[in-house]
Amino acid sequence: RLHKFISHFEVLDSIYFAAKPLKKNYLKLIDKHNINKNEIACIGDQIFTDIKGANKLNLLSILVDPISKKEHIITKFNRLKERKIYKEYLKRGEYYE
Repeated sequence: RLHKFISHFEVLDSIYFAAKPLKKNYLKLIDKHNINKNEIACIGDQIFTDIKGANKLNLLSILVDPISKKEHIITKFNRLKERKIYKEYLKRGEYYE
């Protein structure tokens, strides 16, 4: 799914199985493209992997809705915890459905 999505853009790059939220692969892409952290937007659908990893490096993170209902068992477990966080963000006006 990832490669199908990024094929529509010239300036995007990705790492398959990036082991998020570890910083290693985020830093690998930053170094590979010799870019500043303030030039990066990390887009993801999981708070505990995509968003947490970007935030650990103070990168702009954009949380989006999942595009597939088919998920790994660990992701399903994380989704339960994420629902509580979404509700809190909605109360504070920091998340939009």
